[in-house]
Amino acid sequence: MINQTCRCINPAIGTISYDYQFRGDTLLQDTIGPYYQKLSDSLNAITNDFLNDFKNIKGGKVKINSKSIMWHSKINIPGLEPAMIYSQPEAGEEIWVWKARLIRTDDKKIGFKAYKDFLKKLRFTKLDCCVTELKENVDYMGDYLSTWHTLLVVPGKDNKFKQLVITLRYHENLGDNSAEVFLYIQGSPSDNGFR
Repeated sequence: MINQTCRCINPAIGTISYDYQFRGDTLLQDTIGPYYQKLSDSLNAITNDFLNDFKNIKGGKVKINSKSIMWHSKINIPGLEPAMIYSQPEAGEEIWVWKARLIRTDDKKIGFKAYKDFLKKLRFTKLDCCVTELKENVDYMGDYLSTWHTLLVVPGKDNKFKQLVITLRYHENLGDNSAEVFLYIQGSPSDNGFR
């Protein structure tokens, strides 16, 4: 990346200005354009409906078995497979989850690259509801996790956003060379330390 300041002369009005000229791949160029706008709009539509347990974005119902029901999501994130919405019990509470797969591949290197590339895209996406903190770690199964927890709810927004958790998970399947990457948007049974 090369950034240079150039002296620009506008002969029509006789002025001189000093502007930045960007050459090469820059952060600004990487995070603007229709893809990032669609990513931001989709992510904000999903997280904003988190307050309603995703009721407004639930599509058709899918019955897995007598105890499990999922819904297709009406809103999907560009580059991810169509998402599903379901609830799961956690710490005595019903937690609603929006889940989509980014990739399933038989090549772990391709899977990990997809994880890192999408993580880069998510890092620069701003949420309307809150300020989040990213933590990266590896869990007991060896999965790579990038998890955003709410640090601060934007004034005027519902305090339920304190429970919002967004997780990008890279998972290698045992016994073969395949890998999967998933994005989860869900609540947590606590309010991430806010009281």
